Amino acid sequence: MKNEFGEKHAALLRTIDTEIADFYSDWLCMRDSEKFEAAVNLSAHLAREILEGLREVGLKKKNVSKDIEKIWKSTIKHLEKFRHNRNIWETPHRQEDFDAVWPEFEGLLVHILESNFDLQNPSDHVPFTVLHDSLVLVKDELTKSRTNDRQIYPNLGLSVQQSEINQNLKTLSPLLAAFYRDWLRIQRSTNLKCSTYLLGHLAREIAGGFRNVLSIDEDKNAIEKSIEEEDWGELNNHKKHIASIMSALDVPDFDLRAEQWIEIAKDLATLAHKDRDDKAKALRKESESLWPEFEKLLAYLVGGYLNLLSRVDKILYTKEPNSYM
Repeated sequence: MKNEFGEKHAALLRTIDTEIADFYSDWLCMRDSEKFEAAVNLSAHLAREILEGLREVGLKKKNVSKDIEKIWKSTIKHLEKFRHNRNIWETPHRQEDFDAVWPEFEGLLVHILESNFDLQNPSDHVPFTVLHDSLVLVKDELTKSRTNDRQIYPNLGLSVQQSEINQNLKTLSPLLAAFYRDWLRIQRSTNLKCSTYLLGHLAREIAGGFRNVLSIDEDKNAIEKSIEEEDWGELNNHKKHIASIMSALDVPDFDLRAEQWIEIAKDLATLAHKDRDDKAKALRKESESLWPEFEKLLAYLVGGYLNLLSRVDKILYTKEPNSYM
């Protein structure tokens, strides 16, 4: 598909949904940045949020052929490959691996926008003043981007606890350490418009990486069976998740630490995706209070040297040889 995405299309996105337009602005930042270690993962996440956001407002349902629907599904499939990377023994995806997806993604956006906004049709077109104002805003954003070069705190200035978390994560998993450092960069950035989504996504990747590696199938299955008949209220649909968290924490009962983890995980799942309901909007506004709780969880998992040794020992003595290579 030919890629002719330009300022007009970016401006059209802003007339449709400002949040989707912000996703695209941050997507450009991630795509062109050399400052983020997990840029490919973040770019894929943002691209998927843009497509799902457009699906939500119903744009794909009008004048979209079967061929375009096929490209849509193919693009989503490619993005899923790069969006999640929770095997903590892997390294971050390379930028060049993602190069082929960009023109396909932007080409798809062009088709959606051109198909659904016939600017020659007076009954269907975006008012000129709205489009003009959006174009001015887009050009202003691009100018600022070029002028400021999207500076993202090259010097992280880690606290003692953050330095310890980072160092121990590097020992355990360079991938999770890269995610954590980007999480800190984004948290301190003033240039990104959708930082809450990106922080939620990276935090999920980190927590999910721990859970996938530290959760032992035999323990998890036994825990899940033991709590199968119990009534957990609103958590009844999360028992598999709870069992894997309890196994990862190496606790036989659902203690305070496990409860904190599952509550954080639920909030992160809400924050990581575009959602219009009132609960999600309220949570995004109050998200700053979640990040200290997330770092407390990281500190508990790997913040101390003894904690780190405990996690490494569990991996060494419970995983099959080469099962994580």
